[in-house]
Amino acid sequence: MHSRATTVITSLSSGSDHDSSDRPLVAVRSLAPCGSDGKRDTDSNQKQRDEAQQHRLAWRLPEDDDREPEQREEGEHNADHRDYVSRHPSPHLPSPSRETIPDRHAVDRFSNLNDTAVVNLDAQHAHQLLRTLVACAQEVRQAVVRAERHRLADIVGLGADGADTTHIDFVAEEVALACLERTEPRMNILSEEAGFLDRGSALTAIVDPIDATNNATAVANVLPHPDEVDVNVAIGAASQDHVLGFPFFAFSVGVLLDGRIVAGCVMNLPTGDIFTCARGHGVHLDGVPVGPRPVTTMREARIALIRPETQAAWRAMGPIMVGARRVRITGCSALDLALIACGTLDALVNPNRVSPAGWGEKIVDYAGALAMLEETGGVLTDYDGAPVPVGLDLTTRAPLLGAATPALHADLVETLGQASWDDLH
Repeated sequence: MHSRATTVITSLSSGSDHDSSDRPLVAVRSLAPCGSDGKRDTDSNQKQRDEAQQHRLAWRLPEDDDREPEQREEGEHNADHRDYVSRHPSPHLPSPSRETIPDRHAVDRFSNLNDTAVVNLDAQHAHQLLRTLVACAQEVRQAVVRAERHRLADIVGLGADGADTTHIDFVAEEVALACLERTEPRMNILSEEAGFLDRGSALTAIVDPIDATNNATAVANVLPHPDEVDVNVAIGAASQDHVLGFPFFAFSVGVLLDGRIVAGCVMNLPTGDIFTCARGHGVHLDGVPVGPRPVTTMREARIALIRPETQAAWRAMGPIMVGARRVRITGCSALDLALIACGTLDALVNPNRVSPAGWGEKIVDYAGALAMLEETGGVLTDYDGAPVPVGLDLTTRAPLLGAATPALHADLVETLGQASWDDLH
């Protein structure tokens, strides 16, 4: 079903079997066809490179020019952004108002971390991308609805990130890849389970078929009825349009172009709520424009947390547990970040600055929501305030710190910075 015939994905490892930092690496290389003499077809290679270059130029961002981003003045950035959006109205994707465009001189140094240049898509490209991403999310949801309840948690293999692949992961990924491979625009694909699929495109869809698999597989334990009533009738009726499990897990996809996430889609699979964003066209929840709350301090904020792994992480999290307006531990980073962009939550904090188990969020966990945060003026970094990695390495992890505003992000960085990591116990 997939274009894996053109790609070799190899698992590599280094170090001893007892090294906790030993994680598989994913090596990817595209193969040109061989001639009768066994040599690679260099003409085919050149043709593939030419097609990729043409595709890249076709998707070149409208306000790009030949200068480096850092050479452009801050005022020019804002003027370009507003002027471009005003010249590309869209009846289905309302342009963000002036109030939703981030002020590049805002508050503190964190306002500029994720965004070295203003990036927008024109209306045609934005609609084309979002139609594909939304269709993909909807097909995945239908596949999850139809999935066999008793098999959801079965381990069926090993993903490209080195983690176990469950049946529900496999089902969702098969549908997502099939949808992305038959629709336009053509995109390379990076998926948590399959790894990287090179299709010679300027665009790469970074896919997490199921974010929060443990939530998805936490289904109800159905017991036989004492009066021998046919329980299957109730299950069948509910399953027609009902997703089982703890109702907070997501399909997530972000689109990478020239090292920047330019569009994203996150669907809450149990509810069907869908968050979308194309750069320059705002963030939408089920087609309705949304934005974050203007929260500037931790005491005002509703904060989602990642479960701490160590006593040191518990101590770091203490001031947030006591000082925040509300705290939640949901287990789904993609949805947490999307909810920040729409104002339901205000921040996400992973307190595990040091993770003995090597955990942390991967690019697939936040690619779908990253454009949403940047579009609405939010900030996403690691625990220490450094920009999150945006690339194709599934083994790179970062403890996320996301906030609706630069001021709230700065407050959280300062709060977490007071913790000591000398003793993990």
